[in-house]
Amino acid sequence: MKKKFLVLGMTLLTGLTLASCGEDIETSTTKETETIIPAPTKTDKPVETSTAPVETYTYHEAVDPTYSTKGNLAYYTKDKEDGTYYDEDKNPVELSNLLLDYLVMEGEIISIDENGNAITSIQAKDFHQAYGYEYLLTTQFNGGEAIDIPFVKWVEEVESGKTCITADKKVVFTGLDVNFAELEGLSAGAKFTLKYNDSKLNVSKIEALNHLYEIGPVDVDGKELTVLYESGTENQQLKYGEDVLDAILAEEATNEEIVELYNTFCDQYYYLVDQYRIAKILSDRDNTSESYDLADELEALINDFGLLDEKIDLAAYKSIYKEYYYLQYDEYKNADGTLNEEAVDAYVQSLNPETTEQLNEYDKNMSQALSSYYSGESTAAEALYSFFKSAKAYANVLGYEDYLTYAYENQYGREYSVQDTDALADYIATYLIPAQMDALGDFLTYKAEAKADLAQNPESELYEEYYYGLWGLIEDDFYGKYFEYIADYAENVIGDEMGQNFKYYFTSGNYWYSATENDNVTGYVWSFADDTPLMFLGPSCQEIGTFIHEFGHYNEHITASDSEFYSMDLNEVHSQANEMLFYKYLTTTDVYSLGATKAFLAYKTYMMIGAVIEGYLINELEKWTYTEDMSSYADANAFYNALVAKWAEICCAVGLDDYAEATDWVNIVLLNYQGYYISYATSAIASLEVYAYACEDWDKAVTAYKFLYSPHEATDTFTSVLEKAGLKSIFDEDAFKMIADAIGYDYQASSL
Repeated sequence: MKKKFLVLGMTLLTGLTLASCGEDIETSTTKETETIIPAPTKTDKPVETSTAPVETYTYHEAVDPTYSTKGNLAYYTKDKEDGTYYDEDKNPVELSNLLLDYLVMEGEIISIDENGNAITSIQAKDFHQAYGYEYLLTTQFNGGEAIDIPFVKWVEEVESGKTCITADKKVVFTGLDVNFAELEGLSAGAKFTLKYNDSKLNVSKIEALNHLYEIGPVDVDGKELTVLYESGTENQQLKYGEDVLDAILAEEATNEEIVELYNTFCDQYYYLVDQYRIAKILSDRDNTSESYDLADELEALINDFGLLDEKIDLAAYKSIYKEYYYLQYDEYKNADGTLNEEAVDAYVQSLNPETTEQLNEYDKNMSQALSSYYSGESTAAEALYSFFKSAKAYANVLGYEDYLTYAYENQYGREYSVQDTDALADYIATYLIPAQMDALGDFLTYKAEAKADLAQNPESELYEEYYYGLWGLIEDDFYGKYFEYIADYAENVIGDEMGQNFKYYFTSGNYWYSATENDNVTGYVWSFADDTPLMFLGPSCQEIGTFIHEFGHYNEHITASDSEFYSMDLNEVHSQANEMLFYKYLTTTDVYSLGATKAFLAYKTYMMIGAVIEGYLINELEKWTYTEDMSSYADANAFYNALVAKWAEICCAVGLDDYAEATDWVNIVLLNYQGYYISYATSAIASLEVYAYACEDWDKAVTAYKFLYSPHEATDTFTSVLEKAGLKSIFDEDAFKMIADAIGYDYQASSL
């Protein structure tokens, strides 16, 4: 296939930001009330995980500790009223002191098996809660000399002759081709102590149980990401393409030399794409005008490369190199290996460098509108006015009446039209909004019961379970407490590729947990040119729900590797269905009581339906904004006032008046995710359908979900993939009935 530049301009950002940060609706909470308000939502193949021997384990040092745990569980809760943090014994702890020293566990050897493995008295669950996933421990037997020994969950990764600790059903000291007990002179009854091998390895709250906190974004080698491109050197970069053009026009080089020059040009393009992605990630860290300017410059340069690519293809078509140049790519070959002239002619006729140059200019204006708003250089009114004028012009150049129609057809791979989404209105109103209220009612009933019990009993365990348990699940800004449940879900419940990809995530270093308040409140997964994914979790985007959502994208990026070519609607099912299955799975665990986990599931179901509603409302607003005649407004403020009024009208028309006040959130969505948000609605409908199946037949739901994130044919659509997975179309009323039934909403009774 011809090595074409498939993601240019507006497609580059939108096509790769595939993930939602945390909740699609933020919940502002106190002990007494929950006020539901819309909140900003930001969306969003490494090599196969090896089973080769691993010898070294590397960790990052942190500051000296000021707080040490008293046991093997580091867990903190935050008071919803005054913001005070409490340790596991309900003692107040200063936020600055939420660090812990290395954890210590005492144990005894229970028995030695025939292979010399030492079985211990420590329960695997306690061990995992204490230490997390993979690390290096110092082990001391019977008070003797301490030795360093790694913990590995996958024994096959130990190099032959090495020893380690495993913790599956039991915690065992073992070796690969080594008799551990004989090597260390151990027998049943031996006492031992475990602790981290380096007392300087101190971890912050988010690290407490999984040791994964990073001080900055890292690539596959664990190195900090930096932009190597120097601002202002675009002419040097463009010379890669100009050299190809000059050589083709001169017709003095050999066929091989032309192709070599062109491939060098292509390699430089993909290098710049990675530089752009790094710049965008770093701009989320820095959140400064300079960081946005660099990303904008790289995006414009990438567009210029696309323009050069068109000129090169045209020049090659008219040159002596035509046959050799186009025969590199299968799509231009006949079955007998000769050049398919018709295919080449059709492709060349689609090229129009003059139009591309014009589109690049409009694209630049649209990108700068977003950056100027983020950096504070322009108001929302000014940025939106500039953006929609450029979007209208962009669409008109391509022969479209409006940009939304263009985006549906060309950027998001949707097989349905803008007008087709009108059909969702009645289904959402008839089934989902009432079902959402039922789900919220289940959650609030649990809360009311807990508060009523507290009124009768100051030592109420039910209220403590509600306040410290349920809200721990909903709002904790770390997921260490639930690490073993996430691991069990990924490795054993879903299993297969997800289990391996979960392991890869925690051993590759391809993640970044934001460390400063200046970082953008965003979460997403991006893949680089070599298909290596990176997960970014910004402030307020590091709780359990966001990780599960983003890991759905991460898992699919590895499994299928080409998700940017799928329907955006399908891409969001990878994340949202993962959430719903995980929340359902939690009700089968002992992480908290069944009442708390069921209430958590009800709350998350309520939130997922909120994603449907948000996507629908934004899509309705976009139907208006993209078709407006911008020349009819005297200035930016006049347009913005009309936009705010239209938003209020749309929200109030369906009885969702509270949404009308969320103008800041709307500004970000319109500027950053043009035409995208309907994908959150359609994918959430499909994800809720997966959940509905899970309520009836868990295995069937898991099988369907695995199919959804597996590789698909390029010709597959969102609807065709759902149908092949055994699910219904999101435009099928029966899908909405299934969802309502799963939640417990009796829509038949309500229609009487």
